Amino acid sequence: MAQSRARNLCIAAVACIAVLAGGSLLLKTPSPTPSGTDSAQQTRGTNANLPEPLLVQELTEADPSYSLDDAAARAGLIVTGTIVSEGASLLVKPVHEDADPRFFTDRTFKVDSVLKGSPAYSKGKGITLRTPGGRGTYVEMSNGSAPELNQGDNYLLFLYSIPDGSSYNTEGDHYYILGCSSGAWKQAGEGDAYVNPSELEDNRNVTTDDVTTAVKKLPPNGDEDSNSGAQATIEQIEQDYQNGSLSEEAYRDYLEIAQKEASSFATVLTGDEALAAEEEMLGASGIEMQATS
Repeated sequence: MAQSRARNLCIAAVACIAVLAGGSLLLKTPSPTPSGTDSAQQTRGTNANLPEPLLVQELTEADPSYSLDDAAARAGLIVTGTIVSEGASLLVKPVHEDADPRFFTDRTFKVDSVLKGSPAYSKGKGITLRTPGGRGTYVEMSNGSAPELNQGDNYLLFLYSIPDGSSYNTEGDHYYILGCSSGAWKQAGEGDAYVNPSELEDNRNVTTDDVTTAVKKLPPNGDEDSNSGAQATIEQIEQDYQNGSLSEEAYRDYLEIAQKEASSFATVLTGDEALAAEEEMLGASGIEMQATS
């Protein structure tokens, strides 16, 4: 169950439903708490005034390979455009109370063309891209699977949204990239060509005409819903329980988490709440904060 869900999502997901493929911690020597730190800046990933993080968590996630046809079928929104802003980090508290908060980074993407999805995202419209990883005042979560998405870079993006609070999703209008870097195809040179970042040899370079052709071949009801949502997870849990893959106890636990995610959203921690959450992460890793003089 977890594997089928993880291959669609690139989210630092909670506990038993969809989990990180792995993670390691790099601990740095504690330094005194920085004085004069503005709590409103504690989740800004681009703030040059932030000190070196005391704790670095490296997120290792599955990065599936997609052909053009696969990516076109799974994405709910396909757009071309330009990264127009550097990222701002958010510390997100999940619906599941026993799961730790995770950092995500938001960037603004200016749309040039919409190849699949809502026509509301017309040329010049800015949309928010959210990727796992980011940093606060003391803690950094580094995601080597995420695409670089540098300001000024042009991309063909295969995106999806999440309708509820699963996978650390907060309420609001933002999109996730299908399969981490697998859904971010960078423009090749100046022309209308984009490079498939996967290791598959077929469909290595594509044009927007190729994407349009792939979209036109899709059935009226495609695979978009397989990418996200607690309801799909609930259905999978029920199926796994019926075929004996889950024990009674695991079934109840998983179902409770998924039902909570279906009815509520994760929340963004700010100010003192975010700072307290980071300090708790440090404490759990054996790092003691030194008091300021």
